[in-house]
Amino acid sequence: MKIIIYSSTFLPNIGGLENIMAGLAEEWTSMGHTVIVYTLTDQRSNSHNFSFTINVKKSVFQLYKAVKKADIYIEANISLKNSLVGLCCYKKWFVVHHTPYFHQKKWSGILKNKLSKFAHNISVSDFIAKALGTPSTVIHNFYSPQFKRINFGKREYDFVFLGRMVSDKGVDKLLDAVIHMDATCLLIGDGPEKAALEKLSENAGQKNKIQFAGLLNGVALANALNNCKVMVIPSIWEEPFGIVALEGLACGCIIACSDRLGLREATGGYAFLFDPEIPESMLLVMNKALVFKPDNTYYESVEKHLQKHTKDSIAEKYIRLFENISI
Repeated sequence: MKIIIYSSTFLPNIGGLENIMAGLAEEWTSMGHTVIVYTLTDQRSNSHNFSFTINVKKSVFQLYKAVKKADIYIEANISLKNSLVGLCCYKKWFVVHHTPYFHQKKWSGILKNKLSKFAHNISVSDFIAKALGTPSTVIHNFYSPQFKRINFGKREYDFVFLGRMVSDKGVDKLLDAVIHMDATCLLIGDGPEKAALEKLSENAGQKNKIQFAGLLNGVALANALNNCKVMVIPSIWEEPFGIVALEGLACGCIIACSDRLGLREATGGYAFLFDPEIPESMLLVMNKALVFKPDNTYYESVEKHLQKHTKDSIAEKYIRLFENISI
C-alpha cells in the first residue's frame, strides 16, 4: 500500500503525537508499504535517519495530488485547512484522533467534530472515542522498546515525574506531597513552570532530595526510570491516553496516577489511583504505592498488558483496519 500521512507537527518537534506518527511510519515501511509524510514542521534540523519520505507541505493542492495517487490518507488529528482533501478522497480518508475536540468550545471544535463524520475515524483511547461522538475504532498508542526493566535491585529515588512542567500536569501538587513525605524525587522534563518548581523545592529545604534532571532521551531516560520506585502522574486535565504510564511500567516502576479515564486505559488496572485535587488522597495513594511489594506474578501480568502496546502489534492493527475497509 501507498500511505500518505499528514501531521501538522512532526519530528524533530518533541511530543507524543510526533513520536507515535513517526513510529507508525517506520513500522509500516518495514512491513513493505510505501509511506510519505507531509508536515508543516521545518525538517532542516531533523537529524533522524528515516526509511520513509518527509515533505514539508506547501499547499493543499500539493497534498491533494499526493493523496489522489495513494491507497490510504491519514491525518493525525483533523485539520480544517486540509479537510477538503479528505472530503474529496473520503473513501481513503482516515483520521487518527489523539485528543478530544470538546475542549475547543468555539466554532472550530464543533466543526471538527462534524467533519469527522465523513472520515474513517481511529481514536487512541475509548475516552476520546466517546468524546468524538461519531463511530470510531479504538487503537491504543504504543511505547518505545527502549523502555525495559533492567534494574532488579535497589532504586535510588522514591518517586519520579516524567513530562512537561506545565500547570495541567500537576507537578506542583506532586512536590507538595513529596515535601510532606520527606521522600526523594526525580523530575525529568522541562517547561515554563520549571523555575517556579525549583524555587518551591529550595524554599522547602528539599534541594538535596528533589532533583531536576532536565530533558532526557533514549538510553539515559530508560536508565533514569529504572532507578526510581514509583512513577507519579498527577495530571489535572484529562490525559487522552498516557504513554508515559506504559514507559514507567516497562521500566519496572509502580504507577501512582490521577484517576483520569485515559490513564486508567493506559495502566490497565496496574496503578494506584488518586484525586489530584485532594492532597490527602494523593498522599495516601503515593504512600501505598511506595510500600507495595510486587512479586513475579505481578510483573508477568504487567508484561502481558505491555505486549498489547508494542509498536509492531499496534501498527499491524492499523493495517488490518485499512485492509478490512473497502477502498
